[in-house]
Amino acid sequence: MTLIVKRPRAMKHMPLMKIEQDFQNEFRWWEYDPETGEVIIVLKTECLWGAIRILDPMWLVNLSEKDVGRLYYNKIVHQVQDVVQAMQYQNVIKIRYTYEINSGKMWNTKWPEIEKKEFMREIRKEERIEARMKKAFIRRYQFMTKVLPTNQTSLAYFELKRQRIRKYFFRR
Repeated sequence: MTLIVKRPRAMKHMPLMKIEQDFQNEFRWWEYDPETGEVIIVLKTECLWGAIRILDPMWLVNLSEKDVGRLYYNKIVHQVQDVVQAMQYQNVIKIRYTYEINSGKMWNTKWPEIEKKEFMREIRKEERIEARMKKAFIRRYQFMTKVLPTNQTSLAYFELKRQRIRKYFFRR
C-alpha cells in the first residue's frame, strides 16, 4: 500500500522579532539556558556586559552575515542533557551559514534555487506514484480471464456450496 501525503501548508513569510545586529566584535560566547529555554548571546563592550536572549531558533534568521559566521565558528555551550534543544539553534545557524541566508540579502542567496529544486523533486515523486498506480491498475485486470466463483453467480456449477461437516464432535 502506498500512502500519498500532501505537502504541509506553511507560512512563507514568518514574522520575526527585531534583534541587535553587527555584534561580532563584542561577542564572547553563546549558551543554552535550561531554566528559561532560551539561548543567551553574551556580549562585552569595553567595560559593560550585555546579553541578547533568543527564545525561538527562527529568530536567528534575523542576524547579519558576520554575526552568523561568528556563531557558526563558536559552537553553542550547553549541558549534556540539553543537547537536543541546543542543537536546534546550532542547526539553524549551520543551515544559514551553508546556504548564505542573511538578513537583508534574501534575494541574493541560493534559497530560491533550493526551494525550486525541492518543489521539482516533489512533483517528480508525485508523477512516479501516479505512473505506478496506472501500471498497477492495468496489471490488476491483465490476468483475469475466468469468472471467479462466488455465492452470487447465476450459474449453479460456479457457486461455492458449503459442505456439511460430518463427524463434528464425533457425531454421526
